[in-house]
Formats: sequence, structure tokens, C-alpha cells
Amino acid sequence: MLNQKILLGAKYVVGATWILGLLEIYFQVTAIPTLWLWWLVVVSLVLHFLQCIYFYKKYANQVDSLAPHFFQIMLFGMAHVLTLQVSDEQ
Repeated sequence: MLNQKILLGAKYVVGATWILGLLEIYFQVTAIPTLWLWWLVVVSLVLHFLQCIYFYKKYANQVDSLAPHFFQIMLFGMAHVLTLQVSDEQ
């Protein structure tokens, strides 16, 4: 069962991977080609955008402003949406 602590941890993990990935692109510590990393960034942003569409269809009438939620989804992805679902269930 998902709870708030697990989902907060998921947000930290996703946020940390963004930071590590961007640092890797800038400093190139490992032998991963930079082009691959940029493709991962693009694919991740597209997937997060699709999650914004899902959020809009499901929660648009329940929130005052969509912008803060879209920002968090673009950063943290599905962990933010699942946090809202868990808080709705409780």
C-alpha cells in the first residue's frame, strides 16, 4: 500500500536523478555519451507532459490552479499524481 512517506521518497529519488543527470551532462564523469543523456531528458519530459494531460483530465475540476501541479509533475512525474490519489483516498 502506498503512503505519503513512500511517495515523498519517490519524489526525492526522481528529483535526485534529475540533478545527477544534469550534472553528468555538464561534467561528463562517466563514459555515457552526452547525446544519449539528452535523449533521456527529452523522453522524460515528453512522458511527464503526458502525465500532465492525465492529471488535467482527472483533477482539473478539483484544484484551484493547475500551474503548480503541472510544474511538480514536470519535475517529479507520476509520484506527484499518486500523492494526490493517496490523499483523496484517506
